[in-house]
Amino acid sequence: MSDPSSPQNPPKSPSSPPAATVVASAPATEDASELVKLRQERDTLQSITKARETRISELEDENKRLKFPTPPVQAAKKSWLDGIKEFFPDDE
Repeated sequence: MSDPSSPQNPPKSPSSPPAATVVASAPATEDASELVKLRQERDTLQSITKARETRISELEDENKRLKFPTPPVQAAKKSWLDGIKEFFPDDE
């Protein structure tokens, strides 16, 4: 009897898979130039989107500031003890 852990006919590994030959034979320069164009387009769109979002945020902040102005700062109130000291100047 043979050992079950060792196969009698191991599968043969191919020299290279079919997809590897297709990838190797494809023209790389066209793909690279397309990738460069796509990356530039993506970067341009991202910068435009970021500028637009920044402008929207600025406008929302200005809108909020105009709709709800900050209340003026009130002067410090006089202490009630100061009023009593006027009536009793000798207690200081």
